[in-house]
Amino acid sequence: MPPSLMRWDLDSLKSFVAVVECADLTQAAKREHQAVSAASQRMAEVRALAGTTLQQRCPRGVALTPAGQPLLQALESILARQPSVRSSKDQPKAAAPRRRASSTPAAATE
Repeated sequence: MPPSLMRWDLDSLKSFVAVVECADLTQAAKREHQAVSAASQRMAEVRALAGTTLQQRCPRGVALTPAGQPLLQALESILARQPSVRSSKDQPKAAAPRRRASSTPAAATE
């Protein structure tokens, strides 16, 4: 991992990739299970840490700038090697154990 990525928040970096892949902040926020305002804030954090504009708005959503390409390539490489990191929010949560309801009075008092 490039040293400059070590201080970045993983969720912000995953949000960056999602915005690039979806080309839409709203769709990326839905995919990452976060509010649009949270996704927007994460993009601002990534931009501030990079010190330059990595994405720009265009008529059909969001486009990657030339400055954002190296970051995207590095993140895709990292996430490809760590599929559990990439899909952690996409994995279904374990269901809570089911409790059996009893209709008999004896079972209810035990």
